[in-house]
Amino acid sequence: MNQNNTYRVYLAELKREDKNPSHIYKVGVSGFSDVMERLAYKCFDEPNPIIRAFPLINVLNVVECEGSTQAYTFEKFIMSNISGTDRFHNWYEPRQLSGITEMRLWNDAEVSKVIKMMKLFEDGRRKLLHTVS
Repeated sequence: MNQNNTYRVYLAELKREDKNPSHIYKVGVSGFSDVMERLAYKCFDEPNPIIRAFPLINVLNVVECEGSTQAYTFEKFIMSNISGTDRFHNWYEPRQLSGITEMRLWNDAEVSKVIKMMKLFEDGRRKLLHTVS
């Protein structure tokens, strides 16, 4: 999985055709060098993998972070800027999917905002995390 202490924060679009919601997005952290490996992970230690519930996955953006602390801080920053003090996850899913608390119903404006935050971070403006907290 992660051998060089590089973590990635990603934004992914997830779709399914068999039930609602059919279109969501996920903000997440991965130690995998290929984020899609994380989203498609379905080994024995993952009882409800993402890819089984949402087989159509498109990684929209990925930014590299310097370690897990920075990655999880940035993920939290993104989620709080989208949902405020409310819970980020905003629909009922009968099974507890892996990473469900970082999933949200698709909203074009929110996704655009996440992409903008990731772009600012990627452009070297990591101080953004310190000015808002």
